[in-house]
Amino acid sequence: MSKALNIFLVSAADNLDTLSSVQAELTAHGHHVRGRALHARTMQERRPFGGMLLGEEDQLFSELALQIGMADLFVLVPPDDHDVACLVGMAHVSGVPVAVISVDPRCCFMVKGCVSFWLETVDGLLEMLAQWSDQGVIPEEDA
Repeated sequence: MSKALNIFLVSAADNLDTLSSVQAELTAHGHHVRGRALHARTMQERRPFGGMLLGEEDQLFSELALQIGMADLFVLVPPDDHDVACLVGMAHVSGVPVAVISVDPRCCFMVKGCVSFWLETVDGLLEMLAQWSDQGVIPEEDA
């Protein structure tokens, strides 16, 4: 059995079925997974720029930032949106490697700049994690 990793898994809320499937697969292989589907907010639901985070939003932001910073790996299952892109950036600046599972390499350039590993399938991710376990290290990025 490979070493269990702490994995933070995220996608937009309209991709919940895929997110749940990936989470189940990683959990079945012994990894500790925290999954999050984020609802894309309409312009009417968004606070004005410069507005403060209040109550539940502030708590959610703090919890997500902490969970991402403690992860061994951040996994994005596209599609992404503004909030998901922000989480990708949090992982990147925290030094947490970012992996994307997608056959479609299109994404905004700011997200693409944060990606360490681009994998087409969950099986590809599992193979990479097995190699990490065999090597006893978590590499910072694909070479």
